[in-house]
Amino acid sequence: MQLSSAKMKKRLAAACVLFVCLGYHGDFVTGPLSDFFLSATGASMFDHRRMAVMPVAKRALHAETSFLARLPMITPFGKNHEEEPQVDQQSLRGDNQRYLSRDLGNGDCEWTPPVPLDPEIPVDSTFLVGFPGSGKRLTYLLLEALTGSYSGDDWDHSGNGYHVTHMKGAYPHHESTAWFWGSQMGQTVLQVRNPRWALPSYRTVRHELAYAGTWGEAHDRIEFVYTERGPTDRWDNWKASSFKQEMQIWSWFIDYWMEGGLRRKFDHELILVGDNETVVDEHCNGDLVCEPKTVVSFENMINPATGPTELGKIANVMTGKEGVDMISSSTWGCLYTEVLAKGTEYETRFNPYRDEKGPKRAEKTLTSKELAFMLDEVEYIHDKYSAGEWASDPAAQQLVGYMTNYISLISSEYAIIIMQEEGGVSAGSSNSTEQVEVPPKQAPGEEVAALEQ
Repeated sequence: MQLSSAKMKKRLAAACVLFVCLGYHGDFVTGPLSDFFLSATGASMFDHRRMAVMPVAKRALHAETSFLARLPMITPFGKNHEEEPQVDQQSLRGDNQRYLSRDLGNGDCEWTPPVPLDPEIPVDSTFLVGFPGSGKRLTYLLLEALTGSYSGDDWDHSGNGYHVTHMKGAYPHHESTAWFWGSQMGQTVLQVRNPRWALPSYRTVRHELAYAGTWGEAHDRIEFVYTERGPTDRWDNWKASSFKQEMQIWSWFIDYWMEGGLRRKFDHELILVGDNETVVDEHCNGDLVCEPKTVVSFENMINPATGPTELGKIANVMTGKEGVDMISSSTWGCLYTEVLAKGTEYETRFNPYRDEKGPKRAEKTLTSKELAFMLDEVEYIHDKYSAGEWASDPAAQQLVGYMTNYISLISSEYAIIIMQEEGGVSAGSSNSTEQVEVPPKQAPGEEVAALEQ
């Protein structure tokens, strides 16, 4: 692609800024960083709304996450950033001094897309964390409607940066081990999903991203997310090699956040150092209050009968935070309905869109042994957070309630699969509480050819 002289100068200038910022790391002056200079005039260097310096750095360094985690924070809203579009925040607010979505009274509302936060306004942000495949996308879209401001994401694929009212992420899962946002998040909300469907959903996203190994490769595939499920043989191959460990990571992930960053092995044993001292993630000792203020579930969030109440749990812990302009609670139910109704207009794609391409969800089956192992892990979480000091912890008891439901659903499927394996029931039976009706949407036609590394 040929670029104008002005664009060429602008992109080379950004490359120079990165070289100055990163060049003192001598080992990286050549290699990935020099590769970045060679590609500095590439067509995808800048976000369509604003310069995305941090994503470009990630892309240029080929996801050298351990290195990037030590870098100074360079966000799209950095100081002295002449290219940043100036937003007239006052023109975006009504008489009640809040962003675009409007309270029309009597529980009625008008929903419109969010806008960027004013970079000069301090904000006490919320980190929405969940195991990959736990449906955080729906939740952050709903929160955008309530706050009127853009969401962020841990790898900043959105280009919205980290100066946001809320951000979704999967730290410290092995798909999200880097911490780019310093101390810009103030509190945590944990979202869970039945692992029976979280694991297949996670693997589906990996398929849709063509099993990307770098930030750039993943970013180039964003448009394909929520468009098709991978073949069943890929699912079966993954189960044979990785199912048990990933299931342990699912429960390990919950432990990490509930215990405020306490480090454990995947088999739940504590990691001890020195004189049998426990280890707490350094980010939970100053950057963020890691213990969740509340726990929500994807199943409750996507169900119209429970969704507004589930959304309200997060909205309540965000209300009153500095820089968070939350719309009146009387409109939360209305805005919930509006976001789901405007799905195609606002790119709100959910699992049913995948039904148009690839196998149906029920075809991602589990054996009785796999379901039994899954039950063990869910019961571990249920039993641990039902007893002792956790019995009086509100967030823990929310978590226990969801685990109780998951145990019931997985146990029911286990009984069916046992009968199938003994030849008593036809294949294809499954349990699900996640159905939601959304308008059909055509998926891109490109076939995924890359193999999983």
